Amino acid sequence: MRKIVFAVLTMLTIVGVNAQTTQKGMVKEYNVKARKTPLAGVELNIRSANSTVSDKNGAFTLIFPTLNAGARVKVRNVWKVGYEIFNKDAVEQWNINPNEPFDIVMCRSDRFKAICDNYYSKASANYDKQLAKDKAAVERLKVEGKLKEEEYNKRIDEIKATYNQQLESLDNYIDRFARIDLSNLQAEEQEIIELVQEGRFDEAIAKYDALNLKEKYRNGLNQEKKEAEAIERLQYEHRVTQNANKETFASIRRNVETLELAGGRENIEKAIAMLHDVAEMDSLNVELLIMTGDYTKNYFADYQAAILYYKKALDISFKNNGESHPLTCKANTCIGEIYIATKEFPIAMKYLNKALEQWKINGDLEHPDIADLYNDLGVTLRSMGQNDKALEYYNKAINIWKETKGRESLHVAVGLHNIGMVQMSLGQFNDALDSYLQAAAMCEKVRGLQHPTVGFMYNGVGSILYYLGNFPKAIEYLNKAIDILSKSMSSDDPNLALLYDNIGRCHVSLGQYDDGVDYYNKSLTIKLKKFSESNLHVALTYSHLGVAYKSMGNIVKAEECLSKALKIQEAKLAPDHADLAASYINLGTVYSDFGEYDYAIEYQKKGLNIMEKTKGPNHLEVAQSYNNLAGTYSCMGDYNKALEFYNKALTIKESKLGTDHPDIALCYNNIGNTYGKKGDYDKAMKYLEKAKSICEKADFKSNHPSYAAILRNISEVQSLINAKKKK
Repeated sequence: MRKIVFAVLTMLTIVGVNAQTTQKGMVKEYNVKARKTPLAGVELNIRSANSTVSDKNGAFTLIFPTLNAGARVKVRNVWKVGYEIFNKDAVEQWNINPNEPFDIVMCRSDRFKAICDNYYSKASANYDKQLAKDKAAVERLKVEGKLKEEEYNKRIDEIKATYNQQLESLDNYIDRFARIDLSNLQAEEQEIIELVQEGRFDEAIAKYDALNLKEKYRNGLNQEKKEAEAIERLQYEHRVTQNANKETFASIRRNVETLELAGGRENIEKAIAMLHDVAEMDSLNVELLIMTGDYTKNYFADYQAAILYYKKALDISFKNNGESHPLTCKANTCIGEIYIATKEFPIAMKYLNKALEQWKINGDLEHPDIADLYNDLGVTLRSMGQNDKALEYYNKAINIWKETKGRESLHVAVGLHNIGMVQMSLGQFNDALDSYLQAAAMCEKVRGLQHPTVGFMYNGVGSILYYLGNFPKAIEYLNKAIDILSKSMSSDDPNLALLYDNIGRCHVSLGQYDDGVDYYNKSLTIKLKKFSESNLHVALTYSHLGVAYKSMGNIVKAEECLSKALKIQEAKLAPDHADLAASYINLGTVYSDFGEYDYAIEYQKKGLNIMEKTKGPNHLEVAQSYNNLAGTYSCMGDYNKALEFYNKALTIKESKLGTDHPDIALCYNNIGNTYGKKGDYDKAMKYLEKAKSICEKADFKSNHPSYAAILRNISEVQSLINAKKKK
């Protein structure tokens, strides 16, 4: 029986990974103060890597097929008869670093036990000595008549309590102290540790006192303070320079605006280069920093660089202008927009709400900039599932734009487009399509058929058609968008890469996997040229490629791409980010195909928990998460659990998509497939026939992989029914 499991397709953040990562290392034996020597025959069992044994020189090599440099290594076991790990803390904190061999230090078990026993003996003896000393002092006071019986008993009890507490903590202290590598210490501290080993604690403490460590630390702090004061003086000098160059900056700004008005990629690049260079020279000019951040974000999509400019602008404007100044409000809004772009919506809300509070203090609630802020708040709230509140802010933005920009303007069209996105989030796909088409028509009227914004609107229309399951029509609109945008953009513009991603998704949904992979690779080529390998936009395409390869049955390639995506996201996103959840879920489906069900369930549940938290319990992506988890339970033979989650997915999808959407057919197929595995062939056939009917209404061709799988499942179930009847 064949199941159909479609992985979640979400915008992700993912990092590039090589086909495999090699980590060299060395195992050495601890010889107290003497130099450590190579140790052969140590077995290493490391998760996600091959098992290996150290050679005669103590060397070993680990191959990680799916992990990159920087990944945390999970050590299952490092073992050799008669030895134990000495540098345990370092091993537990091991991250892959191909450029630096990893050292594992082993100590003979008898030697380590002797070290621990010696410390225990010396420390406990000293505890007993201190106990006797403290008790004697108190008894002396009692004899001298300086303590009454009640106070005497209280002090004796306190002394005993301290003694018992020390004994309880002694094992932990000894384990850490016994692992001090004497061969790595300076001679003076080696001498101190040797005194401790001999039980000469007073002498050891005296020598530590002689090192005057507090004074050394104080000197370091004083030096740090001097450096901070020097930095502050430099900042003041920069502010003076800013004032002196104010008129020159005004000319530079006009120069940049002239380049932008002239148009053309060459002039834009020249303008950006000038802004970056001047921003490096004048880091205290708020307007310059915001302008440079805008150009960096809009033309290069380099969010990390842009946010640095915005945060500098915010700090300086707050100090020099106050919290309610329009530039301070603007800086907070710009920072919020960056976090919108990286999908860190709670952080975005923090900055956008701060900007709104500042505008309210300012009192100018009809300023054009506040319309942009309302729009940003709408985008963020919609992404967080607060659709009613999002609509409220979108309408506020549109009302201001109608007064300041005109009732039919580019801004109003953008507002209509955003309302369409809310409608899409609510599952009102036909209403959303109407809003998108209305926005596109307004753009065409205001700016003409070939204006870039019309292209972006067509991209929105194509996206909603994708969700409606009309993949050929979606491709038609997306190609229209490319035709328009390619005339005003260079061939390596990241916006074209986004369109290639969207077209690729449509082809994959049509079962045209090779075409989908071709478009994803077009997108990846652009992104790798424009962004670093660890950019979130690059991660998105790796994720899409992983899903496509999984659909093609190439699970090795799927794991490679999805692991790259996950690596980028884990490094750059908050641990409860929705895009990270999608990556966990997608990778979980691959582990399921590998038969690694424990990993599959772990990843899928981790992703599901995040998805429910960030998207809400009735979101389509939560439904898809249920679907993928059900697929894993089905592979494990837990058909009741599989049916439970398949039905949860079906309930959500029917409420959002209606009963004739292709995704509903996939749900029916999976439920029917599972009943077939249980031997309940009547129910299996019932659901499979429903799936077939929906596919035929959607005009799926017989060579479509999903439709073909449904037909094969029906044939197999019918064969089983016939065989049962013959018996």
